[in-house]
This record gives sequence, structure tokens and C-alpha cells, in this order.
Amino acid sequence: SQKYLRAKKIIQKLSSGAPLVKDELQFGDNLALGLALPNGGNMLLFSKRFNELKYTRIEKGGYEFQNAHVEYIVYWYDAEEEKEYRVVLPRLHFKVRDNAD
Repeated sequence: SQKYLRAKKIIQKLSSGAPLVKDELQFGDNLALGLALPNGGNMLLFSKRFNELKYTRIEKGGYEFQNAHVEYIVYWYDAEEEKEYRVVLPRLHFKVRDNAD
């Protein structure tokens, strides 16, 4: 979330096409999947809904995450806070899982 200064600074420097890698953050007993810059610095977490309805289904379908990049950066206005935020919309790339695993 851009409400956290570190993520906000990372997102401010991004542009379309920037490479991203899979990242995992531990929150108590939960492991949250997301994306980070190749040199570190988590910049987004996937929603629980995305993980359950999309990501897990893709993996069960025989694919594995390969890489990602910034596809779009859009602006979202929070009326309650009266602030504008940059939101990263990534493009995820998957490949067919090697059956030798």
C-alpha cells in the first residue's frame, strides 16, 4: 500500500516496462504473495481474492510463475483521504511447468 512510505517511494520511481519478480511476505501464520523489484523492495501484494480465484487456479492448471513487468501505472483518487495514489498494474508471465519436478 502506498500508505507505507517505502512502497510509495518504490512506486514513484517505476515506469511501464520495469521488470518485477515474485515476492513473498510473512504476516504471522500467513504468507502473502506479491511482486518486488529485482534488487529487492516489495511494491505490491496480491489480493486474497486474486490468489484464491486466479493465481492458484493457474498453478493447478500446470503453469508456474516466470516473471512480471509493469504494464500500466494509473492514478486512483481516495475521496476520504483526498489524496491521489499511483497504482501499478502488472503483467504476469507464466510458463508450462516442467513435469520433471
